[in-house]
Amino acid sequence: MNTLKAQIEAVAVFADLHPRAALLLQNFFLELTTEAEEEELSAWTHENVANEKLFDLFVELNAEGPGAITPHLLAKLKKKAPLPKKRRRIRKIILWTLGSMLALLIADFFIPIHPLTWLVRGKKPPEGNDQTAVVWAEKETKIFWLSDSTRVELYPNSTLTYRDPFFWKRTVVLKGSARFHIRYDVMGNLFVDAGLVKTESGPGNLLVITDSTGKVSVSKPGN
Repeated sequence: MNTLKAQIEAVAVFADLHPRAALLLQNFFLELTTEAEEEELSAWTHENVANEKLFDLFVELNAEGPGAITPHLLAKLKKKAPLPKKRRRIRKIILWTLGSMLALLIADFFIPIHPLTWLVRGKKPPEGNDQTAVVWAEKETKIFWLSDSTRVELYPNSTLTYRDPFFWKRTVVLKGSARFHIRYDVMGNLFVDAGLVKTESGPGNLLVITDSTGKVSVSKPGN
């Protein structure tokens, strides 16, 4: 008996033993099935090899007459009924919506101005709330990093002014000369206002040089 029970449990893993099939099997061995149900059960057994093998094992189990073991096994082994298509579609929509909201919240957390937070509150962040930073290199080159992880080499007698953190877009005002090692950022390119020359660049190196006559040259070495 134990060996037969173990065989049934092993085959049931591969059989399509949904609640309706379990009920048909139970009624069949209790001799409660109608003619239509017997036809339905016959069709189920021929759907695949595992179904047919499971039916044969239950026949062997009930060879000496139906017992309590059959309903017990069927209740234990039957699989959950699949969700209706409409419910599956609703669940997918809910999961997709929750996933999208989570992605937006994560993006809002990492963007310094938190646009989603301000959108929900129904107002734009006041421009005066962010801090203006001014870095001046007197006699030696000064190296520092912007809030977006861009590395700046500010050459002597130069000044860099920028907002910390950046507001809406990455913009710095340069008086003098500097080399920028620009990092990727979701806010887009880095904009450099060097007076008469205004330039922008994506990830990579940007060199802005102002000579003694005030002429500004821009290059992107190594890009």
